[in-house]
Amino acid sequence: MTIFAITSLLSFIIATFLGAFLFFRDTRNILNRLYFVISMSIACFSLIEFGYRQSRDLAEATMWWQFDNFWSVHTAAWLHLALAFT
Repeated sequence: MTIFAITSLLSFIIATFLGAFLFFRDTRNILNRLYFVISMSIACFSLIEFGYRQSRDLAEATMWWQFDNFWSVHTAAWLHLALAFT
């Protein structure tokens, strides 16, 4: 595992725990909900980058590339839902 993969994995862990901590500290606050959604999208992106860094061949890298394409749709949908329902 390279240092780039380790930093992507640590970014995933930190974004997940920070978003969950702020969300569950006060679930009624609208800004905490939005921050949770943003931190989860950052966590998804970091996990995809970790997959890129750990790919062994072109087929595996292509799979992570497809996840990377869906990441932008995922983020846009979550931000829309967060803004619409809060």
